[in-house]
Amino acid sequence: MTPIALQNFSDRGYDMLMPMMFMANMAIAGATFAIWRLSRDRQERTVTLSAGISALLGITEPALFGVLTRYKKAFIAATVASSLASAFIAFFGVRLYGYILSSIFSLPAYIGPYFVFALAGVAISLVLSFTLTTILVRKEQVAE
Repeated sequence: MTPIALQNFSDRGYDMLMPMMFMANMAIAGATFAIWRLSRDRQERTVTLSAGISALLGITEPALFGVLTRYKKAFIAATVASSLASAFIAFFGVRLYGYILSSIFSLPAYIGPYFVFALAGVAISLVLSFTLTTILVRKEQVAE
């Protein structure tokens, strides 16, 4: 995705793919926090909390490969939430004018005419993935 985004910056001066990657990162974080909330085992809670925090900061590999691959329904919930949030921001034309890591700290890069829609997309992504994961993954399914 990075080469395509860089080409978009070069050709158009903005990119619309990076905001969608941002929604994916936030959905992964939301699903991971839901697994953390459902977890009872201290070790599991420690791993999922640190993976969720790192996902908020743009590093999704621990959450994706360390947590969500073990919980297929949580992975599906994150995918659905990311898709819906990405469709929402694409509908409103959210764009990014410079290359930046997709983390919660990249929100100031969206300040401008699309900022409200970017914030709403992040909220949709986080809340929907958290809620769907909580509904789909039962407490009995989480490692105890």
